[in-house]
Amino acid sequence: MNSSFKNGPTNPVHIQDTTFRDGHQSTLATRMRTEDMLPIAEKMDEVGFWAMEVWGGATFDTMHRFLGEDPFERIKTLKKYIRKTPFTMLLRGSESGWLQELRR
Repeated sequence: MNSSFKNGPTNPVHIQDTTFRDGHQSTLATRMRTEDMLPIAEKMDEVGFWAMEVWGGATFDTMHRFLGEDPFERIKTLKKYIRKTPFTMLLRGSESGWLQELRR
């Protein structure tokens, strides 16, 4: 075995899953309810992802307007099933200021 791998990689690849945030946008128009995610949530936690992106983008608006769910409750509920994997969220808006600058 190569001795450079003895202590693990120096620059490991981190994989972030986006299934619960982005994975259902095309096929289900972001209409996946929290209860639809629960049957697979614990198994997703066992995969060993670096993080799971579970919120942000269109999910907040869709949950509120179309699904009648509390977006903040989704995070709390999923965390009961996904205990090991950290959550991330997609933040939009940082480029909106930049786009306004381009228009000037």
